[in-house]
Amino acid sequence: MSLYTNQAVKTHYLEPSLHNSSRGSEFRIKHKGKILPNLRLIDVGYQQTGATTASYNQLGGVKSMIKNIHLYDGKTSLSSLLEAPQYQAFKIFNQDVSKNKSLEQRLNQSNNVIVGANEETNGDIMTLFQDNRTQSQQALADTGKGWVDLRDYFPILKVLNHLDTENMFNNLRIVIEYELDSDLVVDRDDRSGTAVSPRLVVDVIEDGSNVAPNPEAVSWFEIESDTFNAAATAGAQTVNQRINGFSNKSVGRMVMVKKCSDLTSYIDTNAVLGVGALGSVAQQDEKLQFTVNGVQRFPRDGLNSKGNRGLAMLVDLWGDCSSFPFGSVPNIQNVGEAGSVVEDMLGQLSYIPYDNSGERIKSLEVNYKRTGNNNAGAPRYVNNKALEVRIYGEVSKTINMKGNSYNIVYN
Repeated sequence: MSLYTNQAVKTHYLEPSLHNSSRGSEFRIKHKGKILPNLRLIDVGYQQTGATTASYNQLGGVKSMIKNIHLYDGKTSLSSLLEAPQYQAFKIFNQDVSKNKSLEQRLNQSNNVIVGANEETNGDIMTLFQDNRTQSQQALADTGKGWVDLRDYFPILKVLNHLDTENMFNNLRIVIEYELDSDLVVDRDDRSGTAVSPRLVVDVIEDGSNVAPNPEAVSWFEIESDTFNAAATAGAQTVNQRINGFSNKSVGRMVMVKKCSDLTSYIDTNAVLGVGALGSVAQQDEKLQFTVNGVQRFPRDGLNSKGNRGLAMLVDLWGDCSSFPFGSVPNIQNVGEAGSVVEDMLGQLSYIPYDNSGERIKSLEVNYKRTGNNNAGAPRYVNNKALEVRIYGEVSKTINMKGNSYNIVYN
């Protein structure tokens, strides 16, 4: 029988122990007993300082505000996600349309849902549109707020039956560092604001005597990342870079996310074009070669993600994605009525995947190629800019629990 059905769970709403609306929040879970791992945040929002309105980033929603987040037991890090907005935006993209429309758009204030309909004046033309959602505003009561499942940030919570805050995890803390640059949070670069004070929702098991114990050891994939840079280029470019962030770690799936180093590349008269820096910009003639432990992992001269090949490989490895025509293709212009809503998003959702299959990485070298192409017209079509390329990877970790103690190790 469900714990909720027999009323053995009581839900607590916790205010932050510390909250700085311009920097971050901290929650301290003082309950002693057993709690469910489905921790979540509510009332996550961006309150504008001026009497204006703006919509949250189409891809990230309110999740674009959480830059770094940590789950601690005292000073011990149990789980964390650094440089979280780009990865969470990717994971919103990495869902089917129905989930994005039914859940993310309503709970998270994101809008990566493109709907098609025939235009009345011309039945042969498909018009694309998006649903509206609550905007960020100046008044606290009116500004859009969101709901965040912390299991999306702390995958250790997905493998534990419960958290024993009396005998094992005695000093649970959640520390949040906010991203508050308006061009990364909302769709304007001139809408300064602060973080609304969120609340933490905790489900407490009132009688923990019959709760199934946690296994003595459980493993999960923590998300970690590292970066390299590609300078601006007017022609063919090759970047060779050694990546040290995954050294001596067992790594599963990986995904490469590319953004312009100069964030003004996404701005047109104060408006953020498309999904801005939270997406991954398509590049011309891209090729990628990973050399892991001295062995090249792609045949011939590397992985060619031209056109929709990269998207197809992404779906094969990571699962369904909420894409749309030309979302992952560079240098697309003049799409006419069919692209009236998504015009600014063209070529902004181009991710490059790789599966390391859990192998331990002793050395990782990246060979990345592209051709710079300065198309005239608008900033959204320029792909000769300097890039910051971030590689996110699933890193295998294990927690060993015995008695009232535990230790966490990399596998």
